[in-house]
Amino acid sequence: MLHNKKLVCFDLDGTLIDSVGIWNQVDARLIKDLSSQIEDLNIIQQQRDAQLKKLKHCADPYLEYCGYLKERYGIARLSKDEIKTRRYSISHHFLDHEIRLKPQAEIFVQLLLQQGIYTAITTTTSLSNIQRYQQLGIPALEAVFFGERKVPGERRAVLMTRALDGWNDLDSLLEQWPQLTTEQQQAILRECGQLARRLHAARQVHGCFYPKHIFLQADGAGGYRAQLIDLEKTRPLLLGQRDRVKDIEPLLRRADVWSEAEVRALLAAYLEQPVDSSLVDAWLTRLYVRRNQKGGR
Repeated sequence: MLHNKKLVCFDLDGTLIDSVGIWNQVDARLIKDLSSQIEDLNIIQQQRDAQLKKLKHCADPYLEYCGYLKERYGIARLSKDEIKTRRYSISHHFLDHEIRLKPQAEIFVQLLLQQGIYTAITTTTSLSNIQRYQQLGIPALEAVFFGERKVPGERRAVLMTRALDGWNDLDSLLEQWPQLTTEQQQAILRECGQLARRLHAARQVHGCFYPKHIFLQADGAGGYRAQLIDLEKTRPLLLGQRDRVKDIEPLLRRADVWSEAEVRALLAAYLEQPVDSSLVDAWLTRLYVRRNQKGGR
């Protein structure tokens, strides 16, 4: 079966890992933690399937689904953005500690590697978005293979991106933020600000500029390199400063371990201004206003 094979591609959910039903458990934990209610797993799945079908044309169906959970279970103290963040945190825990590889999956992957066969996990990210970022010089995931074919009534495609070995998502770095040195913290803040500047200078909005979508790698000289993943919602920057503020604010809202001084450091890199400049002051005010508006929803 593997004779003359050079590459094997895997889907993740349901192929390499036993993820069937795990999202029901994630939502059950979320509902219990935030409302003290215990919900049947079958009802949870029915609700989620129905809501996501209804909300599929929204810009962020899962955000609106969290808004549905907020109303249905009377979660008054958190906004739907905060509920989504909590849901992601719970799912991250399940991925790290609960979900297991399917029987023999690791053995099979190791067998492929021993035979010199490359392995990859497929992604739904658009090839055109990856190519656009590459052409504009925005650091992002790199496509290594794309293929498509037409079958009656539809077009089927597969896209593979280069593995991010040696890179860490900002989410995981935020979890260990107090343990990082001041130099590491400042280097990360500076690189995140510069990444946002390059993105917006190229007149692009990422649309999901979250810690989990920013990957960083130490460069060996005390600094970091950063790149973006998940380009599904990227679009041209059309509304100037309004789009820029809207793109950056979710990052700061989710990086709640950052102090005001650390946010200023990021903005200083983004704006190429001193941390105590009036422009940094103005941006900080705009971002806090938007954060308060979002927190009230």
